[in-house]
Amino acid sequence: QLSHVVLGMGVSAIWSGCYAASQACRWHVTRDPDALAQMRRLANGLRLLSDVTGVSGRLTRTVGRRIPGERLSRKAVASTAQSGLDFVPDVSRDQLAGVTLGWFLIWKYADADPDLKALAARQLTAIAVRLGQDKLWLRDWKGRKTEHGELTTKIPSSPIGTNGCWAAIGLAAAVAAHEVNPNDEGVRFLLRHLLVSKWDEAVSSQNTFFS
Repeated sequence: QLSHVVLGMGVSAIWSGCYAASQACRWHVTRDPDALAQMRRLANGLRLLSDVTGVSGRLTRTVGRRIPGERLSRKAVASTAQSGLDFVPDVSRDQLAGVTLGWFLIWKYADADPDLKALAARQLTAIAVRLGQDKLWLRDWKGRKTEHGELTTKIPSSPIGTNGCWAAIGLAAAVAAHEVNPNDEGVRFLLRHLLVSKWDEAVSSQNTFFS
């Protein structure tokens, strides 16, 4: 039932990433074994957000399992990569921000678990490389641009409801991946492109109603 409910929420990726980040910080400060266990469990969930699409580095909003006999939600698709699971493919900038934060802090603080640290590094690398290949526009599992997936240094007139600092989200993904895997050519290409294009300078200028 819980998996079914999550499938209908549509925004679990961002908050799963934020929660993973909080548990990584909790482990770093307290050394509570439960925090490390939570990190490992949440890492499996964050990995599933990509694995379910069947495309390395691509993300989805949420993943869940239908109740037997239930019809597929209008917004969801059945995964061909993970049998029995459905996902909501229209990933947004918010989802990328949360997932990047979660993976980076897991990598930073998972000193007690080398395998977990390596997993976080692989995931961050795959996300950054995919962003470069997809021309800094988040796409679904079929390669189609998502409605709120554009990452850019230029924002048109910003109505209430438009997220601020779009450049920061893309830049954070590139910088995080470069921190964990500085020798990957795809990561280096993306970060170099963003810096040459002055994305770092655009961050402070992208202030909207919310920022």
